[in-house]
Amino acid sequence: MPRLLPPPCRAAILAPMLLIRSPKRRRTVALEVQSDGTLKVTAPMRTSLAWINAFITEKAGWIARRQKAVRERTTRKPAPLAEGSLVPFMGHDLTLHLASTDQNEPPSCWHDKEKNELHLKLHPALPPQALQAEIRTELALWAKKQARAHLQERLAFWAERMELAPTRLILTDPRKRWGSCNAKNEIRINWRVIMAAPEVIDYLLVHELAHIPHKNHGRAFWALVRQYIPDLAARRSTLHRFEKSAFFDREG
Repeated sequence: MPRLLPPPCRAAILAPMLLIRSPKRRRTVALEVQSDGTLKVTAPMRTSLAWINAFITEKAGWIARRQKAVRERTTRKPAPLAEGSLVPFMGHDLTLHLASTDQNEPPSCWHDKEKNELHLKLHPALPPQALQAEIRTELALWAKKQARAHLQERLAFWAERMELAPTRLILTDPRKRWGSCNAKNEIRINWRVIMAAPEVIDYLLVHELAHIPHKNHGRAFWALVRQYIPDLAARRSTLHRFEKSAFFDREG
């Protein structure tokens, strides 16, 4: 059963903590700062509170940084989207143009590639809050469609070049991860990466494909990635900076 950790474990961390004893054969202690700032501690059944307390103290710096990031994300509001707003897509900014639909016409979104413009038609007379929600919903639907087409094409390209066989591509939307490759060799990619430059997207795909033969981040893994992405350090750094883009903030 989850329970609050005793006061000695909370001396250095000014936030609630929750201890969960894992019923599985877990051998390590895992720390997670949740969206409300609570520190979730998952530990094996036999790990003593004294050891957990020492581990939390050792990780105090990391915990404080994560809690600060959570607070900043919670207090920062996404910028309102309106006529003329810039929408990042494939490494470029598209100028957003809004128009009203006819009475029985559904919302629609299309990309003018020559002018680098994104045109969005919405139901007229929506109140401001509903308008923002509608804009973000329609832009997300459009971006996901573009992401699926582009990611499938580039994944097939790199899989053939690397002579690897992913079982399928799954689009995801986690807050903390751009991609993953599981034991079934399913490649999961955060659809929001479609707003990054093509070379950054390629790095992410090669990174996840390299996990098919190497289920870790050891030397052999990085050697395989570097074989196809020689400037991986620069692309990786760009992806990390891209994580902080204000456009990616979620409401709620």
